[in-house]
Amino acid sequence: MTTIAGRLRRAMFVLPLVLLGACSSGAHAHSAGAATAVASVPCPTGSSVPLAGIGTTRLPCLIDAGRQVAIGASAGRPEVINLWASWCGPCRQEATLLQAAHAATGDRVLFIGIDSQDERAAALDFLAASGATYPQAFDEQARFAAAVGAVGLPYTVFVDASGMIVYHQIGALTPQSLQTGLARSMSATSGSD
Repeated sequence: MTTIAGRLRRAMFVLPLVLLGACSSGAHAHSAGAATAVASVPCPTGSSVPLAGIGTTRLPCLIDAGRQVAIGASAGRPEVINLWASWCGPCRQEATLLQAAHAATGDRVLFIGIDSQDERAAALDFLAASGATYPQAFDEQARFAAAVGAVGLPYTVFVDASGMIVYHQIGALTPQSLQTGLARSMSATSGSD
């Protein structure tokens, strides 16, 4: 386990590099291709509908710490919010499933990953290895996890376009739980109120 002082020293070293686009952690350096892939994942900048009972949570973008991500139903469309960490084995297992669902749903559903209780450098390494192309936020203090009552990672929340949480998955997603969550968030959007 890393001490707080160690985390601060690492953050002071890594943050300027991340902001300059030279994402590296003390032990590993990203290849030029990995850094480019990670840097190309945009953070949403549009307005969002507050989550029912929670409101809007603003978190720093994982890729660009200077930008804030508003977590909520973005632009009136459903959202899949996945909390993960680089040290979480089940998070690694579900990463390809989430990416495939993101690719299959296109712009109809906004996927957002939230790296929770992690170190930014390790998270960037994980993100580059996973091939995720959807936005990622950074929540070192697990504020969003506390707001939604997550007791462990991974934890996934499915939100309809009005900001109502319609389904959540504790632990790793399966193809069936992902399909159920997507169906509930999208059917609520299509007017089956």
